[in-house]
Amino acid sequence: MNLLSNWKTTAAGLAAVFGGLATITHAVATSPLDPTAIYSGVTSIAAGIGLLAAKDGNVTGGSVKQ
Repeated sequence: MNLLSNWKTTAAGLAAVFGGLATITHAVATSPLDPTAIYSGVTSIAAGIGLLAAKDGNVTGGSVKQ
């Protein structure tokens, strides 16, 4: 997996992961603990991981370099 060749999905994935981490950090740092924010952060991290594993929209199927 080459992250630099899929820069659009990599950027969106990293933004989602960092946003999720920030959400969880904020939820843990504030009192009382808000479980909804934790769930939101975990969902954002999962979406970011999916974006990191995805291909760009302008890439055709297959993994053979052309």
